[in-house]
Amino acid sequence: MFSVRLQPKLGESLSSFLLRFAKANGTSLLTLWKKVKNNDFVNPQKADIPLIDFAPLNSIYIQTLSQITNVACEKLLGMTFYFVLKKFSHSNELVHSRFLRGVIREYLHYCPQCLNEKKPYLRIEWKVDGINCCTRHHIRLLDSCKSCGNQIKLSAVEEISICPICYSSFGSDKYDDKVTEEDLDKQEWLLKTWRELFTNNNKHLSPSEVAIKLLFIMNGKQPNYNIDVIEQKFDKLGVQASSLMQYARKTLSQTRSVHIHLLLKILYINKLDLTTFFEIEIPSDFRNSIIPNKINKLENAICLSPWCKSYMKNDSIVKTGTSSKKRKSGEKLLNHIACLDCGCRFAYKETGELQEKDYFVQGYNILTGIQSDEFSLAELSRRTGLHISVSRRIVAYFQVRGVFKNNSDNKEVVDNTLLYEFKDSITNDVDLETIEKWECWVSTTQYLLHRYHPAVMKELILHKWPVPERRIDRGKIQDEMLSICNELINSEQSITIGIVSEKLRVTPNTLRKWGLEKYIHEMKNIQQTVKINKLKSIWHSLIDNFFNSRVGQRVLSEDVYDYIKASPPYIRKVAPELTAYINQLRVNHNMELEK
Repeated sequence: MFSVRLQPKLGESLSSFLLRFAKANGTSLLTLWKKVKNNDFVNPQKADIPLIDFAPLNSIYIQTLSQITNVACEKLLGMTFYFVLKKFSHSNELVHSRFLRGVIREYLHYCPQCLNEKKPYLRIEWKVDGINCCTRHHIRLLDSCKSCGNQIKLSAVEEISICPICYSSFGSDKYDDKVTEEDLDKQEWLLKTWRELFTNNNKHLSPSEVAIKLLFIMNGKQPNYNIDVIEQKFDKLGVQASSLMQYARKTLSQTRSVHIHLLLKILYINKLDLTTFFEIEIPSDFRNSIIPNKINKLENAICLSPWCKSYMKNDSIVKTGTSSKKRKSGEKLLNHIACLDCGCRFAYKETGELQEKDYFVQGYNILTGIQSDEFSLAELSRRTGLHISVSRRIVAYFQVRGVFKNNSDNKEVVDNTLLYEFKDSITNDVDLETIEKWECWVSTTQYLLHRYHPAVMKELILHKWPVPERRIDRGKIQDEMLSICNELINSEQSITIGIVSEKLRVTPNTLRKWGLEKYIHEMKNIQQTVKINKLKSIWHSLIDNFFNSRVGQRVLSEDVYDYIKASPPYIRKVAPELTAYINQLRVNHNMELEK
């Protein structure tokens, strides 16, 4: 059936090659596609043509196509985005990858001088957002028909160099919108990099490894991780370094790839090519500073309190038992530790920086600069920006240690009997809230002096509190969960177990253990039904409007689907009655023309 054999042109897209191959053999692209389509792909339509270049294996039996065209499978796949996704995707489901989201163009961009040649064809690189010129002719790509001015959907192209709207040629040797030398240099780098991406080099990098390499590059390829340098460079790019740290540490709620735009931007400003990027070796010191193991976290931790005898030492550092905690600000602190000598608690920020949790270090730095005649709680709060209650705790902490001799005229003293009872109560699992309510305290300051006494703080750090059993009101939790789901439906936000569990302040596994996952699935189905019903109503109105506006014109099925902006397979799946409605209206409409 396919007796004419063609060879792909340099840089040609697979959809362009199939269009040329089909025409040479006296058939259409859709007819050819149906001969080689994947069994999972029901009925190829014009609107589905972009899938050929994006996810060929999901829509085509590549081995069958190779036999028909006599072109190797690897060469055919190299005419698509397949190897681009393969290099960086975290999943075998390439079609669902977000790595190229917003990168592949929907509308035709082209070089009129290239399409004016004897055997024109469409380049795969013209589909890439960001490639804006032809480096061969040094002119900008056009994004619309030069004759009628319309933008052309790639799925609408039926002949390589002919506008499907006005039928004029895209080709021209008169168009010469030249690019500047600076733009040309960047475009040449971009084009070279993308051509490398389209090629199969049998290399793959996980999202974590990509992120680590990018952080290493932004660190100036220095083995010692410098958060200030990295954050400053990322700020100039308008990107948060912490987000890339999440990729590197695999702490994202859902695994996904670092977006291609960010990858290329960092490579370009650092004058690196893709080959060099793949070959970069990450020093173990840098890798460990990005992803330190738990042993290193504890072994490398030091006390950050300048007044402590263990300042900048590791001798008195212990784990507190808290591995991760999120503050009200949204900041996440990891691997919580404490110093037994000064009682200060520390934790690691997501960037790897060790931070004191209770503001004593901040208070110390302020108090060292306040003269005795200037001191007041209000002044301390003003300078630190902390609430007065926090300032009161800071003052009590340093007063009981005698660090600042003249920062307060408060005459409260520590009662050794109360101090013993305080420690003994902690040993017997009495919580601080209960102790604070003892009637023996003559003032808040007296309580705080005992609460922040070194002996009490040490006891609090070392004490193993019993884990209270959580009392679960299943009915109340279920009602709250259903209320959350209804809010998500009304606000048209997706219902997922992750989002619901976050709003309930529990983990997804907890919801599963409570047997509530099935209710989330039910609400998700309800949400989908509501969404589809809304779409059906919109589609129905659009279909009626379409036929009312086409009086006296012959109508094709694809024209209707293009108008309502929905693919036929999707309509058949979610609203088969609309497929029948469209067909009936189309038949009646066209029959009226023949009368």
